[in-house]
Amino acid sequence: MALFDDMEPNYDRKCASLSSSRGYKTFAKAWNLHVSNLFARQVTGERVTIVNRKSAAQLQEHYDRKCRQKELQSLFNENKNDPLMKQMEQCLHDTRKEMHPHQTAAVTLPVQYNSRLGRPQFGVPYALNTDIATNAFQYNNTRTSIQYKAVPNGAALRITREILGKSFKARSFCWKCGFKKSQHLRANEPFGGDCKRNCGHEECSKCYTRITFECHSNGRIGPHCTNEPHPTKSKYDDWGMVDTVQRSII
Repeated sequence: MALFDDMEPNYDRKCASLSSSRGYKTFAKAWNLHVSNLFARQVTGERVTIVNRKSAAQLQEHYDRKCRQKELQSLFNENKNDPLMKQMEQCLHDTRKEMHPHQTAAVTLPVQYNSRLGRPQFGVPYALNTDIATNAFQYNNTRTSIQYKAVPNGAALRITREILGKSFKARSFCWKCGFKKSQHLRANEPFGGDCKRNCGHEECSKCYTRITFECHSNGRIGPHCTNEPHPTKSKYDDWGMVDTVQRSII
C-alpha cells in the first residue's frame, strides 16, 4: 500500500488510454520493474520490503477499493456523532447485558441444555429476542434441545410466461425478473426466458426486498412475487398485469 501511494504520480485512473504515459498498463510496467529492482537489491544483501508483481487490472481494483474506503470513512465521520446512532449502540449494549446466562461447552459433545435456565439461546451472535426467535424451532420430547422447524411444502407458484396473461408487456419488461429490457441490455444480461441473475440486482423489482428472502424462493421474483409492490420504486403498474392472474398457483 505504501508503494502504491509513493507511485501515485505514475497513474491516472480516469485516463482513457491504458497504454498512455499515465495509463494503468504503463503503471503496471513501472510497478513490475520496481519489484524486479527490489529483488535485485535483496540478492546483494540489502534489507528491503518485497512486494508482488501486479497486473493493470489488479492495480485498478486496488485504487477502486481505496476510493470506496474513503467514501465509507466519510460516512462514518458524518454519523459518529449522530444521536440516533449513539442511542442504537447504547440499546444494543444494554440488551446484551440483560440477557440470561447461557451454557458454555468445553468439549464438542452433543449439547444438552439445562431447561431450568429457560429456553436455550442460540445464534451467532445470540438472538436478542430468544423467546420470539425460538418459535421457528421445535423441541424434542424432553424439551432439552431444539431442532429446526422445516417449512411445510405448500403450493408452488408457476414460473411461466403464460401465467402472467396476455396483458403483460413482455416486450418491454422481463417476464422473469420484471426489469426493463433496456436495463438488461446495459447490464449485458439475458432477457426474457434466458434471464437467470435478476438483471444483476439484489432486490426484487416489485417489492424491492432482497431476493435472498424466503418469500422469493423458487424464482418468485418480479411479476411472480406475491408481496405488495413498492410504492415508489416498483414499475408494477407499467407491467399491464392482472392481479388475480399473477397469483395463480398449482
